[in-house]
Amino acid sequence: MGPSRLEPPDHRVRDLLGRYPGVAPSVRLGRGDRREITVRDGAVTAYSMPSAARRRGLPILYVPGWGGTIEGFFEVIRAIGEEVDLYYVETREKGSSTLAPGARFTMDRIACDVADAARDFGLSGGGYLLLGSSYGAAVAVQGLADRVLRPAVTLLYDPMPRLWMPRWVLRYVAPLASANVVAVLRPALKRIVLAGMRERTQRRRAARFIDAADLRKWRAAAIALRDWDIRTVGPRVDAPVVVVNGCTDRFHDAAIYPQIASAIPASRFLRVPVCESERERLMGAVATTYALDCPNPMSSEDTGRLWATPVPQALRGFVVV
Repeated sequence: MGPSRLEPPDHRVRDLLGRYPGVAPSVRLGRGDRREITVRDGAVTAYSMPSAARRRGLPILYVPGWGGTIEGFFEVIRAIGEEVDLYYVETREKGSSTLAPGARFTMDRIACDVADAARDFGLSGGGYLLLGSSYGAAVAVQGLADRVLRPAVTLLYDPMPRLWMPRWVLRYVAPLASANVVAVLRPALKRIVLAGMRERTQRRRAARFIDAADLRKWRAAAIALRDWDIRTVGPRVDAPVVVVNGCTDRFHDAAIYPQIASAIPASRFLRVPVCESERERLMGAVATTYALDCPNPMSSEDTGRLWATPVPQALRGFVVV
């Protein structure tokens, strides 16, 4: 695959973002439930948020980014259209998990947690859309490569190529620093992460997830994932995947996403340019567009034809590889 110079006009982006106004996250959460999913080594937190509409698209299972809990992802939840059921699962490095001492944080174990949640939600038959953002998208790739996750289609929004911490920190500092020392360093970590962030939405999000972080889990995960790279795992994926990017920020470099798409055989790349403050709205709009375009329920024949048909009408101007 090679990049194209296609750049859609601004009105196409505005139309896309305005298609699915959604509802307040509190309304979604009020219709659903919070549950603890039993996994190997303990339990992770997940939420069921059913649609109130009669017309339903493919259910969406959302795996969010590193560290933060559900309050940090309310804008994604708000942007998911009311025509689809939404399920959300928090990965084990987050403060909401309850884990046994010595619990593992390898990417394959984390992907199995998501598969356990999918089964708990009744999604194990594959009739759902898997949405992963940043670190959550990396978990989705691992699950697809290991074939423990088999959704009808997967959307990878700004997928993490590797853990965002510098390799020298992962290899030499994290293994030597005790959990108590890491906790003491929280203010310094916060200053380092926020340095150079000018966009207010990004700064608020980053500050929130550092304040809520379980740094002992972060340390264990950082050590376990220090050599993980999506470009090594991606070639083993044999399922339909869409890589989506809308903006560049300190942790999400737009130049890397066409490369990630090229490393995953059955993939498409969508470039939908937005400002950073609209990143979550774009995520919800693209996911809803795909969810409503796919048959529900989907047969194995439908899944086989998925890549032989055009992308949803509202997204056709954004396919660049």
